[in-house]
Amino acid sequence: MFGALAFAGSGLVFLLTRPWALGGDAVPLPAEVEPVAQVTTVGVQETQEPPVIDIVFVLDTTGSMSGLLEGAKKKIWSIANTIASGEPRPEVRVGLVAYRDRGDSYITQSTPLTKDLDEVYSALLQLQAVGGGDFPEDVNEGVRVALRETGWSSKDDALKMVFVVGDAPPHDDYDPQLTSSILAAEARERGVLLHTVQCGNNPETARTFAALSGTAGGTHMAIAAHGGMKVVATPFDEGLAELNRSLADLALDYGAAESKAKGRRKMERRKAMAPSVAADAASFGGKAGRMYREDLVTALNDGSVALESIVEDELPSKLQGKSPEAQRAILKANAAERTRVLDAINSVSKKRDAYLKDNAKKSPKDAFDKKVLESVREHADKIGVSY
Repeated sequence: MFGALAFAGSGLVFLLTRPWALGGDAVPLPAEVEPVAQVTTVGVQETQEPPVIDIVFVLDTTGSMSGLLEGAKKKIWSIANTIASGEPRPEVRVGLVAYRDRGDSYITQSTPLTKDLDEVYSALLQLQAVGGGDFPEDVNEGVRVALRETGWSSKDDALKMVFVVGDAPPHDDYDPQLTSSILAAEARERGVLLHTVQCGNNPETARTFAALSGTAGGTHMAIAAHGGMKVVATPFDEGLAELNRSLADLALDYGAAESKAKGRRKMERRKAMAPSVAADAASFGGKAGRMYREDLVTALNDGSVALESIVEDELPSKLQGKSPEAQRAILKANAAERTRVLDAINSVSKKRDAYLKDNAKKSPKDAFDKKVLESVREHADKIGVSY
């Protein structure tokens, strides 16, 4: 996360304290700029890496799942925001696998694990509940993709969780090498806690889902068919929504034309969010201290790009045609403004979090988001994170 920026130029080293957000790695701006932890002349110690929580949602997106799917679109930021509130502050990565059945327009669509929740949100918004024929669905292919193709953390002490969400049992008759019991054993071997969330009360789904999670060392949960998620409005939502828009305006999209266009779409989605969703998105941004991957400052901080490697026409428009000194000045001003916005977000978020905690009873006990968060809280202490 962001602690300070160290600018080195003309033999001068100075610090801009807390340019954006809450503790963590420094933002390595131009080539002359190094993370504070590497600037030994100022005696700053390297910050400890945060604990990692990886979560992949495996969602049935056939026609009967419209209620759950629409609720998830409204609550994904809320779930991530709550998970990110742990102490010490965890690095939260989320992945998504949508599944249907053979003969539908797709069997699976997936978004690999990422810190870029805008990426997951964008993918989730595009999902629609359509299809499905016979009652069982290809649950197993969704689980296979989640286990093998989403890019789990290589850290041994990362908390790795899958939530399989659906109302129909798996097609264990499709492939004898890819049955639910085989996949459950694989999840256990990989150290992935596989939980099942049953929508509705079909007994065959209950039996097979309970067996799947039980073998994998996870928990079977039953919720209402529509997911039971309730959006609780707060007096702080409008203010945070405005701050969310201000944060989006500070994005510096870079890369090829397609990448810049993708960044703009993410920015536009943020600006179009309903107040409660925007409030959660802003709060998550305050805790995570980052934006989406197409934002130059985020990419520099992640170490995924070096400024000097970006060709002129792939720079953010505000940096094009500018000298290195002018680019540093623009980035410094942007960082300072992010500090102001993030400080305001964090201040308001504390009040909103307290309000939501006091009004938690308004959400149904069997709501999907509550079940997910209960599971995370139950297992997070294993990696030293408390809530």
